[in-house]
Amino acid sequence: MDMNDLNHYCHKKIHNGKNVVWPYFPKNPKRILDVGTGSGLWAKDMAKEYPKCTVHGLDMMEDIINKIGAPDNVVWDIANILERTPYPDNYFDFIHFRYMIGGIPEAKMQAVCDEMFRITKRGGSITMIDPTNIFINEGPLHKKWHNTLLELCYRLGINCFIPAKYEECFLQAGYKETHVLKYTRAKGNWGGDLGAILADVAMRMTLMMPIMAPDLITPEEAVKLNQDCMAEEVNQYRTEAEYVYVSGKKT
Repeated sequence: MDMNDLNHYCHKKIHNGKNVVWPYFPKNPKRILDVGTGSGLWAKDMAKEYPKCTVHGLDMMEDIINKIGAPDNVVWDIANILERTPYPDNYFDFIHFRYMIGGIPEAKMQAVCDEMFRITKRGGSITMIDPTNIFINEGPLHKKWHNTLLELCYRLGINCFIPAKYEECFLQAGYKETHVLKYTRAKGNWGGDLGAILADVAMRMTLMMPIMAPDLITPEEAVKLNQDCMAEEVNQYRTEAEYVYVSGKKT
């Protein structure tokens, strides 16, 4: 939750306070779906920005944090997107995915996109935002961190490079218009506040690794890797991380 909240504020700052930057967002949406809403920050922000729109925050479990400060036009739904969702056909003007790369197994990705197409209204659109797991100016320690992350995700059935297939999945689902936007973010204090936050997120991920795969990295190794890599090497090499927005429109 903390990592997702930090990333929410980062994306808003990168895009000058905007919650949406893609070309196919409708002018007067009536219904918006936020998939994997987490603490619901994006959903609540969008509900305030579009008070005449109903914003659905979808996740697999209820989180009481969602309801704190939520506008009346937010609806919290509990469902699993790996199965058929409870929404009717042609229902949403806009569907938003962000950082769901770890929540959708590669074998299920096309089925999820097919289901999202079913519930997207004619003229509506979808956007998925994720890291591409491509890094620029990697040092040797960061490559070690990266390879450890890739191995951990592989064991969990997660393809860290699947964002490269999002556009193909959209087209196969039936979206006729697609748009891909890539950009990089500095990783480390050398990139100012945003870079420091991204390094902090990576540090949190590093500390989770020994819990999820103790044979890959020990807690002591994780702490040292954070100190030597995330606190120092990324600044020395001026490491950057790549992200992608993939949008599709249902015509």
